[in-house]
Amino acid sequence: MGASGSKSRGLWPFGSGGPGGSEGPGGDQALARARGLCSATPFVFTRRGSMYYDEDGDLAHEFYEETIVTKNGRKRAKLKRIHKNLIPQGIVKLEHPRIHVDFPVIICEVLEMPARVLLFTAALPIQANGVKIFSVRVASLGQEGTEAQMLTQFFWHHHQHFDKQRKSCSQDTEMCPYLQTEIVGIARSIVIPRPLLCLQPATTLSPNHLERMQGSSVLEVTWFVFLVVAGAPGQDEEKPAFTPILTRRPFIVAWNAPTEECKPRYGVQPDLSIFDVHASTNELFVDQNLTIFYKERLGLYPYYDGGKAVNGGVPQNSNLQQHRNQLESSIRKYIRTETKEGLAVIDWEEWRPIWVRNWQSKDIYRNVSRLLVKARQPHLLEDQVKKEAQYEFESYAREFMSETLRYAKYYRPRQLWGFYLFPDCYNHDYSKNQDSYTGCCPDVEKSRNDHLFWLWKESTALYPSIYLEQVLANHTNGRKFVRSRVGEALRISQQHHDNYSLPVFVYTRPTYIRTQNVLSEKDLISTIGESAALGVAGTIFWGDAENTKSRETCQLIKNYIEEGLGRYIVNVTTAAELCSHTLCSGHGRCRRIFSNTDVFLHLNPASFEIHRNAPGQGKQLFEATGNFSQDDTAFLKAHFQCHCYQGWHGKGCKEQLNPPGGGPYLHSNLGLQLLITLCLLACLH
Repeated sequence: MGASGSKSRGLWPFGSGGPGGSEGPGGDQALARARGLCSATPFVFTRRGSMYYDEDGDLAHEFYEETIVTKNGRKRAKLKRIHKNLIPQGIVKLEHPRIHVDFPVIICEVLEMPARVLLFTAALPIQANGVKIFSVRVASLGQEGTEAQMLTQFFWHHHQHFDKQRKSCSQDTEMCPYLQTEIVGIARSIVIPRPLLCLQPATTLSPNHLERMQGSSVLEVTWFVFLVVAGAPGQDEEKPAFTPILTRRPFIVAWNAPTEECKPRYGVQPDLSIFDVHASTNELFVDQNLTIFYKERLGLYPYYDGGKAVNGGVPQNSNLQQHRNQLESSIRKYIRTETKEGLAVIDWEEWRPIWVRNWQSKDIYRNVSRLLVKARQPHLLEDQVKKEAQYEFESYAREFMSETLRYAKYYRPRQLWGFYLFPDCYNHDYSKNQDSYTGCCPDVEKSRNDHLFWLWKESTALYPSIYLEQVLANHTNGRKFVRSRVGEALRISQQHHDNYSLPVFVYTRPTYIRTQNVLSEKDLISTIGESAALGVAGTIFWGDAENTKSRETCQLIKNYIEEGLGRYIVNVTTAAELCSHTLCSGHGRCRRIFSNTDVFLHLNPASFEIHRNAPGQGKQLFEATGNFSQDDTAFLKAHFQCHCYQGWHGKGCKEQLNPPGGGPYLHSNLGLQLLITLCLLACLH
């Protein structure tokens, strides 16, 4: 109360260790999220306590406060955004073939200078002999001008509880800067002695910890290192991919439109045999391989319809117990077979679980939330009302959505449950900045997606959207738009789910938004092709009654499916499947080594032929015949890598993991512990 707008002294933008600055308050706002080209536009920011908030009450992590001197000699605090060019001076760019990391790493040397902290940020990797080699930026925050020593090779064993540690880490900005690349992990490292290196979960060490450790015995630190290594769950660089269901193909394409109405109405019947899954959005169709649950089809979803509250209107005014009771009958109605595999998509679009994302027509949910607080606590100030309303709305929204997923998974455990449009990254500024559009998801939106960790944890699949507007037709901005949205979904799938990365099924359309113009071949590449090359599990073509409202629209869809769209789908799905068998032994899916390169999983026309089968033969409409040539295989190896399915790892996904229990791995850690101990004892003598 009353803290809004308060001033604080200027701060070194990367927390403690800055020039002439000791450890002090303000570390939270010093957190820099300056990764790549993506940026969010600042509006009005206020400070409450040690955190910055934007005008909608959302945390603004990527800003810090700097003291400046005005012309009249007065000092004042100015809110600034941290960009790449604000990284402290003295950065050395090093090329080193023995640094293998997929994420920023913090190196803490427990030797001559225990308080020295080096920041390592991996740039784009280079593939060499199947190993990723990174160009690394190095900065010293402890002493200016300190020459950084490169360390011998090390590998990161992803920690299964890292999500929780990362959240704690975000509150300890002295040691956890966010720099440049996607955050897959942040690690502390201890070198005792060089060149032995082990990785420590991010929330354990601080400068004070390091000072206390300076007096520790070598053997004590050795066992500390051993415990860190023993906590690693496995030797893969990342979480494995979820094993495909239904067709078991690495990349599937589904059709989800009410085209079954075309034949009885107009005598037009599109051939859907090229799709791995085809399902109708019509309510009368049940037990399909793909099921959409709209707001009136699943439980008692609260929303406003024309200003009138339905099921309480807002989540904090709903009856969660009645909703739970209704869920079972709703699910049993549309998915009648308990053990059936399939895709289950919850399409609730009336409100969003993050307060600040409810704008324009959705602002009614914020207004009603404020009114509910005022009615109960009329003595509160406006700022207090807003904070309380936001807290209540987001808390109840979280509980409502989480409980829905938990119950859905309980009743139909073999379905892949998730919410349509999640995650989103709001990179729609292509119409305003067509020439300078990068496609990047704003950092603030990525941060908000991270706040939905609870949703990703309960989901068993992600269903983002890459619908294209007509303004993006045949434009490079369309590919940028898709690439960033799919990339954000893949980041979430890897970072926020235990044990494996969530399968991502991308929603697209056969036509541009609000038109009946079908996607061009270039835009099929920018949507389906881009998604497949990035490593998603599949794409879903969604259509509505507009696509089947007349004979003309039905014929348009039929012609499109049976010509350009059908041929391209067979091209990509066949290439993805053959690549999986060629590079990944059929135990993983191929994806780009470098996500920003324009290379695709396409069949070489010199090696393959796509021909049309005659109707009535029981075969799909199009079929590809041929084999990869040596050049084709070399191309795949140069541009694609394997993401192994659960239970497989190693080069080419050829090695099957040991049964659960980790016995052999634990024994190997004991051997490593013994080796480290012997090395250190030898160094002492």
